[in-house]
Amino acid sequence: MSCPHISNANNYTASLQGRMIFKDECTKCYVNQDDEEGVNVCLVCFNGGCEAHSRDHFLKKNHPLVLKFNRKVVQKEVTEESKKITKLAIGKEGGADYTGEEYVTTTKLLCLACNIEVDPTPISGPVESLKKAESASLKANITAWEQDIKPCVHTQTIVQDKGVDLKTMANCSSCELSTNLWLCLVCGALGCGRKQQTNNGNTGGNGHAMEHYKATGHGAVVKMGTITPNGNASVFCYGCDDDVVDEKLAEHLKFFGLDINVMEKTEKTMTELNLLANLNLTLSSVLERGRKLPPVFGAGLTGMQNLGNTCYMNSVLQSLLSLDEFRNRYAKEGQEHLEKCDRYTPDCFQCQLSKVAVGLWSGKYSVKKEAKPEMIEGPDGKMYEKEMDPYQDGIRPFMFKLLAGKGHPEFSTDKQQDAGEYLRHIFSLLQKSEKQEKLEDITNLFKFKLISKLSCLTCGGYKLRSNESYEIPLPLPKEKKAPIHKSEAEGKEEGTKDPSQKVINKEAEAEENVPSVEYKTMVSLFKDEIISANCSKCGGTKEFKKCHYIKNWPKYLIFGINRIVFDNWVITKDPAEIKFPSDILNLSDFLLPPPQEGEHELKDEDGGEEEHQFVQADLDTLLMMGFGENRAKRALLNNQGNVEMATNWLFERIEDPSLDEPLPKKKKAGGAGGKQVSEEAVMMITGMGFSDNQAKYALSKTDNNAERAIDFLFNHPEIGPDFKEDDEGAGAEKSDVEVPDPKNPTYELTSSIIHLGRSYQSGHYVAYIKKGGEWVYFNDSKVAKDDDPAIGRGMLFILKQLDK
Repeated sequence: MSCPHISNANNYTASLQGRMIFKDECTKCYVNQDDEEGVNVCLVCFNGGCEAHSRDHFLKKNHPLVLKFNRKVVQKEVTEESKKITKLAIGKEGGADYTGEEYVTTTKLLCLACNIEVDPTPISGPVESLKKAESASLKANITAWEQDIKPCVHTQTIVQDKGVDLKTMANCSSCELSTNLWLCLVCGALGCGRKQQTNNGNTGGNGHAMEHYKATGHGAVVKMGTITPNGNASVFCYGCDDDVVDEKLAEHLKFFGLDINVMEKTEKTMTELNLLANLNLTLSSVLERGRKLPPVFGAGLTGMQNLGNTCYMNSVLQSLLSLDEFRNRYAKEGQEHLEKCDRYTPDCFQCQLSKVAVGLWSGKYSVKKEAKPEMIEGPDGKMYEKEMDPYQDGIRPFMFKLLAGKGHPEFSTDKQQDAGEYLRHIFSLLQKSEKQEKLEDITNLFKFKLISKLSCLTCGGYKLRSNESYEIPLPLPKEKKAPIHKSEAEGKEEGTKDPSQKVINKEAEAEENVPSVEYKTMVSLFKDEIISANCSKCGGTKEFKKCHYIKNWPKYLIFGINRIVFDNWVITKDPAEIKFPSDILNLSDFLLPPPQEGEHELKDEDGGEEEHQFVQADLDTLLMMGFGENRAKRALLNNQGNVEMATNWLFERIEDPSLDEPLPKKKKAGGAGGKQVSEEAVMMITGMGFSDNQAKYALSKTDNNAERAIDFLFNHPEIGPDFKEDDEGAGAEKSDVEVPDPKNPTYELTSSIIHLGRSYQSGHYVAYIKKGGEWVYFNDSKVAKDDDPAIGRGMLFILKQLDK
């Protein structure tokens, strides 16, 4: 049967240039090429779909032609002969680490309108291009734990000697080792790497490459087996004692008779080895403390694969999507949205968050699988069989990562990020997306009014200030209780602790034995501080005691812990463990008390002046970094509300005491009808769905800055379309979200997001989440029950208001 659709040029796109090709998995679920149904890629827009979603895409878009991708594992017989390394390759027959498993990808052209397989010959050009094209995930180059490696003075000034013929050399020039070999880029000497003790008791080499450096001063070396035709390789400089780049690597290798164009990768690069050392194998062992945590499986117990430094994203999404309201909207109602939405799926935030939520709660990707035993080398040099824990596949949230980070200077990269900043970023995306979808803002569940009471220490007068907030930033005290050496105590109890299992990674050592602080101490530090402010009764600047209170109790309350420490201009992390009295907390300390005897409210004599307005989330970000409030506000004011620019501005002026002085007030703008606002800015804001009144009022509050005005409106949903400056709450939309009891300050800890490592720019994130009254440990794709969770190590906590 012939297909009339293949002859229509509108049914395929001839050029793939600049297009994202989604052929790894379905854009609306996690069916991938390895599943039996495979992935159908649309030849017009290159959207990938499982059988059901591919057909749904055809019915909505009328794109009939798809190229089906299937990938299968073929198991070949592994013989002693095939194990021998006969070529430069990895995972392939004749190469290193060959297991006999090989992937074979097959394709076929289908017409969904005719329901037949079609001969691709008439459009062989586009079909072949699609087969060879890099997938979206590969193109985005999300790699794990990459470092920012640069050239050094030694690689830029290499002067080469005559050297030796490397083709005759297969071993270290000073011993018999044939792996972990490093080539001197100056003279061509081949030496083995340094001795490195691992958890399995293995050693990486005898250090002959370093001995050569000490004898000759030749510091630049390249690791053999890591060189690829595109010029990637592990290059190390002993002079700098760091990983570096050799920009003329091909030229330097050619000097020794090596053609980079025919070289293949046979060994792990140092970046890949650092991945193994820095992933949860080491850092997570601090929390697990040698215990065997029982894996759990099923709906709501689905893990998330680490795509390379995405543990911060995994921990935040697991914590949010475990909440009932998020589950209802994005897992239950989200399934309906996925079926009805006709937007381009990769660019629809509702689709991608719903895809994650449905994947986590379906249970389909949390099926128990038995792992094959692994052979490991023990401290005695003998090989032993080690039983591995059951595992699950989990979901691979690549498309959500891609969309949520799109256009963001930090979250679009593959570097480690701060989970607190990412949570605030997700809130911002939720607010914008749900406004477009005409949904009630789900982040209102976290929003509350934070009341600041400023009491003059001279006259006893006070004034109240309020801000909308989503988070209480709790500080850690400088004085802490001495650490409890858990690992030492447990080692004595067990009596059979293998010395080779001792954590050697410095990141983990910093986390093993930490001091503790009492939760009540942190609350008192947050509530009370001394600041300078203007007193209308005393006249001039006076010292005020500033206390913080909560006016309304949200359904969910976030505690953000300020763990950042500045030590000799270096940013480090305070790993102290917080001691909570229990999982149930009474927050009545945050209630605003009635005026005390002798107190009187101060009248603001502003003379037509008003306070500067700030986006609370931006202000909280700087406060969490340890900056004072006046200092943080002044930085935002001088940098158009840009948090990153404000942070750099503060570091440049970190010793300037004048930044802590009270901010002068600004002249009142006169509301929407007063100060002249930019019509261009008004058009930009109204183009996002806001009314003319909203746009003008927001601009008047943000010094005519359109970006800040938009954030202002998203953070003040009570300012409705018909808002007028003299309105009191007019225009606020009726909420379909459950209204919490404003008089019930009792909350329960429901999740704790923990960072492990000395700096937020590195390390690893995990989360503890309460499920059915029990704590569950979420460590990327590992999900396990934990009866003794390290909750107090958290840097973000989510608390749920309890019923009366």
